[in-house]
Amino acid sequence: MAVIEFDLGKEPEFEDLAFVSVDGFRGVTRGPVLDPLKGRIMVSPPRGFKITEARVAEDEGLRRFVDEGSDRVDYYFVFLSISFVTAEGPRLEAAQLKLTLATMPDTPPPFALSVRPDAAGTQMKVERTVTVGPKLTLPVVGETELGDIESKHEYEQTRLFVRALNPYGSAPGWEFTRIPGKRLEGSCLLELIVQAGRDAKLSVSGVATAQATVGNLPWHFRAELPRPLTFMEDV
Repeated sequence: MAVIEFDLGKEPEFEDLAFVSVDGFRGVTRGPVLDPLKGRIMVSPPRGFKITEARVAEDEGLRRFVDEGSDRVDYYFVFLSISFVTAEGPRLEAAQLKLTLATMPDTPPPFALSVRPDAAGTQMKVERTVTVGPKLTLPVVGETELGDIESKHEYEQTRLFVRALNPYGSAPGWEFTRIPGKRLEGSCLLELIVQAGRDAKLSVSGVATAQATVGNLPWHFRAELPRPLTFMEDV
């Protein structure tokens, strides 16, 4: 089977997202924290193209798959990027990018056949120690400790820093999470294959949310994606 490598064109141009708090009044002045994540999370507009038989001609199985449904559905390859920037200010704990797939006409509804990445993480060694100090109440001497019983267990666990959300529906997305000892930083290419009704006009809209620690308090933020980040670009 041949490996199909799609040409994604030039490097994406990232746009800064303007986040606002969704936590409401917390007894502090709202002004300084209206946009504490300014410059911290950027997204490139989605791009994509229809997957035709010609594009996958080198893979006979994939070409046949596209051909068999060509009288009823179309397939699209959609991609975008998200970038996290390290800077002074609140500690970024997690972020989510949630997309909405829509077509005109709206039946049959579009949905994601696959998304990448679906999950990625790092192996971490976790140690759990349980200590029990039994106590016994005796006449005259009162409460007496009989010593500690300690049990240690060590195992490896995968801590995910990116995972797909609703990967096979009309509202796919991704969640990015800070893991112990690592900042939420760097860029990630996000890809999905979408199935839509034949000759339907496909659009991809989306919203970003984020959680950060401001001072000693957890805050939640949301960014509406104005043009050109509405994700309503036809593909």
